Amino acid sequence: MKKVDLEVKHDDLVTVRKEMYDRIMQNKAFVNLLKEQGATPETITNNVGALNDYLDAYLSVEDCKKAGHCLNNDKYHALHLEINAPFVSLERQMCPVYFKSQEVLMRFVVKDFPENYIDLKIEDLPRRRGFAAYMRELMGLLRGDNFLVYASGLSGIGKLQTAVSFVMRMLEEDKDKRAGVVDFPAFIREYASDYYGNKAVIDSHIDQYVSLDILIINGFGNEENNKLIRESIVFPLISARIQQKKPTILLAEITIDELSNLYDFTNRDVRARQIINLIKANIVEEIYLQGTKL
Repeated sequence: MKKVDLEVKHDDLVTVRKEMYDRIMQNKAFVNLLKEQGATPETITNNVGALNDYLDAYLSVEDCKKAGHCLNNDKYHALHLEINAPFVSLERQMCPVYFKSQEVLMRFVVKDFPENYIDLKIEDLPRRRGFAAYMRELMGLLRGDNFLVYASGLSGIGKLQTAVSFVMRMLEEDKDKRAGVVDFPAFIREYASDYYGNKAVIDSHIDQYVSLDILIINGFGNEENNKLIRESIVFPLISARIQQKKPTILLAEITIDELSNLYDFTNRDVRARQIINLIKANIVEEIYLQGTKL
């Protein structure tokens, strides 16, 4: 059997330490960071092992910053450096890029969307010809040029992901804003089967949705359709947000004309006509999205 030499040679340790030292000193931005935190040349020389680990964490965080979202499965891959000369200590911390995204996510009071949507930036959205008008209207919403968007199209083609990326930007630009994404059919299913028994809860939710600075109503038109729901939920919510000019994105699978036929196939429902007229009067244009499913 071949012998394995487990002895650590002094020359090898010296070589490794020199390689780590050279690697640290070659990264000027990192060296400046160390100096800002009080590291002297002696501190660096005497703590190359720990500082090399700190450099690895620093570079991984820089990669996340460039990407715009955390790239590491271990969200605690950042390190905090404490210098108490002649020693240094390291403490694991949450990636600041991930922490920032979670801060923004917390301002989504209602979060009916997959959490990974928050990683998608406007700049990363694919350029799709069928989405050009949609992107233009969402950009207008971001700039404050308009406050209501109605977009219809097949489920799964990217309506919601695209809208969330714009809302994320709005929240990043104004840290006082709160937003919500409501799965409207699910909300109606949960409470409207016993409307009068749940009236206080429903009214509380409607008040909350009206109060939000930005709201995405997803699945609009797919909710259970009856006069009570239109009268007591849909109209109060839509009319209040329009009256207050609060940014609202209505995402549907049907056009406004199809919605009108669904709400008022007898052409006698005054409240249904009011809802449709409010939407038509306050959008710049109706958006119909075409494209393959993502």
